Amino acid sequence: MIKFVTAVAASLFFFAAPALAQDINNKFPGYRLEYNEEFSDPTTLDRNFNFENGYCRNHENQYYRRQNAVVEDGNLVIMAESGADEWTDRDNGVHMSFYSASVKSNRRFHYGIWETRAKAPIGSGLWPAIWGTGDSRGWPSAGEIDVMEYYGDNIHANVCWGDHWQYPIWESSLHHMSTFSPDFADVYHTWRMEWDHNSIRIYLDDRLLKEVKLSQTVNGDGYNPYRDENNKFDIWLNLAIGGDNGGDFSAISKAFYYIDYTRVYIPEDANAALTYRIHKAQQLLDNNPNASASRRNALSEAIDEARKFMGRDQDAIDGALDALQAAMDAFPAQAADELPIPLGRPFSLRHSYTGALLASGWFQAPEDEDTYAKNSLLVIDDNSLGGYNASFILDQAPAATAGFNLHTPDGQYVYRDRWYLLLKEAPTTDELNSPAFLFSAHAAGDGIVIRSAMDGKYFATDNNWFWSRVYGDKANDEKALFSINYIGNHPSGINPGEEYMLLHNYTGSLLSAGFFQADEDEDKWPKKSLLVIHPDDKENAVPYAQAFTFLYAPAAAPDHSYYNLRTSDGDYVYRDRWYLLVTDYEPSQAQLASEAFLFRPEAVGDGNIVIRGMLNWQDKFYFATDNNRSWSRMYGDKDPDEKAYFSIYKSGQTAIGDIAADNINVTTVPGGITVAHAGGPVSLDLYSLAGSKAASARTATLSTAGLPHGIYILCVTTPTASHRIKIRL
Repeated sequence: MIKFVTAVAASLFFFAAPALAQDINNKFPGYRLEYNEEFSDPTTLDRNFNFENGYCRNHENQYYRRQNAVVEDGNLVIMAESGADEWTDRDNGVHMSFYSASVKSNRRFHYGIWETRAKAPIGSGLWPAIWGTGDSRGWPSAGEIDVMEYYGDNIHANVCWGDHWQYPIWESSLHHMSTFSPDFADVYHTWRMEWDHNSIRIYLDDRLLKEVKLSQTVNGDGYNPYRDENNKFDIWLNLAIGGDNGGDFSAISKAFYYIDYTRVYIPEDANAALTYRIHKAQQLLDNNPNASASRRNALSEAIDEARKFMGRDQDAIDGALDALQAAMDAFPAQAADELPIPLGRPFSLRHSYTGALLASGWFQAPEDEDTYAKNSLLVIDDNSLGGYNASFILDQAPAATAGFNLHTPDGQYVYRDRWYLLLKEAPTTDELNSPAFLFSAHAAGDGIVIRSAMDGKYFATDNNWFWSRVYGDKANDEKALFSINYIGNHPSGINPGEEYMLLHNYTGSLLSAGFFQADEDEDKWPKKSLLVIHPDDKENAVPYAQAFTFLYAPAAAPDHSYYNLRTSDGDYVYRDRWYLLVTDYEPSQAQLASEAFLFRPEAVGDGNIVIRGMLNWQDKFYFATDNNRSWSRMYGDKDPDEKAYFSIYKSGQTAIGDIAADNINVTTVPGGITVAHAGGPVSLDLYSLAGSKAASARTATLSTAGLPHGIYILCVTTPTASHRIKIRL
């Protein structure tokens, strides 16, 4: 049975105001407007909302109070302002230097459509949100839906429930501000959450940010907070400052968050979700009259098929919703000019959901399908790369407007046969122009999706070894997302088991391990940590400079594409909260296989790598710094972001820095460095980072024999000037 809000439960909401325009009341066919606040009457604010007071959560740096929320010009205006210096929550170690407001509706709902129009401030230190929690249990077991959070220069959409130990399980997505209009903070936007028995879908200006299937939102004890109609959710609107996620707020004095309206629509009957989805599909069809006849017919047939499920049981309706959405996602095909990668350049594809690589090789098909035991595309982990081709090239198909061909460097072309992805040598021109051989690649958040022209479906997998029956229907499904690495070095940028030095590209600093003194209010964290050692830091650099080794995580790890990161003296790196720390003990196998100890290096071109941490936000956060000495709160969430880039070189291998001037030519020779200058002889002095002279020469060659590995400064004196050149030994 569908669980929808009955007439008895309607007393929990405001009834729709009769003065509202008809298009607002009937905006979502299948649903009725049950509760709305247009913020046109200041007297309704205290009747319809409750207000938080004081310090509340997340180590945030604002004191919530009623007077920072006002109704003006048809908006709820939440103002954050500095000036709360007298407020300190010593129990939580938080100094609140801002006032702000957090308002919560005193009306609650379950299934339905929640729409809020707002103009949200963005920038470092700001954390505006539109969210709600359930009331049947404590958090997180009763659930949380974040229709909108902004922080870290990303828009977030999240759904949460609880595990066996009452820790939150998050289904989250983040969308970088670079993917939105530059005037984002200056205009109003509409956030919408559609919630039915089948799924929760969160939109921003009709752009789908996140979909979560409710078949997966099950707590550790079997309770599903999103399918219990007695578990009602409220509406929270707040503007936080700083805290765990907001970031540096030093540049903020005031910020304003404008909410134009918030509205809740609830199901009219058990067919509401299907009625609404059919309406959206019909709109899609009506708004694309120039789509091909075949695609229009396919969507029209899907709409007719969905109508047959009206009045059926909930499982049947859920299946009909999925089938209709699949048809909508495939219509119309995206334009080929959205291609997110350059043509003709080899690249590898790493599956974002499993971390596995897409490659070509032989597989044994099931016995009843022996005709498909062919050269096929495989899903492989990093431990089984040998013998397989993990490189692909995308080229324009012979017919210029038809799409693109995908092939391996050795000339085998990818095509689709039934639900298999196979390869063929030397196809004809007609074959290359046929739907079986045509693909398109499209940007999708931080990755790409690849679509087949045969039926508009996407590459996708649940980690099958071979790519049979693994075509996805939705571009926004994480199982269809790939990260793309251009070929030229190992896909992860490193060879496991070898030692490497890591140089931060943004600051020119060395990543090292050592002890630091944490902030006074966090004195429990003065542990052995990862440090950023600047080359000019003569006092602290030498004791901490060392190499790192990437090791495949133990077999117990959930994803073999992740590594353990170990220092040259045997200590392992792990993440605790937002710190990167180093053990003073030998971790257990279980610890090494846990999220806190798992990292993944990835090539980002020109010999650079980024390193992802797995804890909390899988595949989203990177090592990054603005040159802090200690690596606290220094996880970046941008890809690419130069602050997260490292150049990498093998420990013990001489490499030349990127500084050269005045016709100086620096090269390496066995056991030394040769410097040539067009204007005459040179004098050479080599200094360690600590400032002590390591070697000196009055000729063009300097011996480095016996020197420890690390970064040095080579001082070159020419007839015209002196130069400092950073080198790595």
